[in-house]
Amino acid sequence: PLVMLEAYCFNIPVIATDVGSCHELIYGRTAEDQALGKCGYTVPFGMSQKLGEKIHKLCKDDNLRSQMGEVANLRYEYYYQEKFTIKNYLKLYHKHLNYML
Repeated sequence: PLVMLEAYCFNIPVIATDVGSCHELIYGRTAEDQALGKCGYTVPFGMSQKLGEKIHKLCKDDNLRSQMGEVANLRYEYYYQEKFTIKNYLKLYHKHLNYML
């Protein structure tokens, strides 16, 4: 979900359905990443009532929105810049190519 990472660049927290990698992007993938905190919420797919509740919660709380926005930007800065993505792909390719040889 690249749009989430784009939002994170501008300190914008995200509310998303809990599909794909949305959960790890909002709550963190590793223990170190999770220690940053959450930068939004996930809700189960098809649960529009819960989605509305989370949107309302985030819209009415400026401090929470600001704090989650800061976490969002840190998560992007520490884990999701292009240089990290390329490094992780290369590591993955080398691992599997060496396994095949």
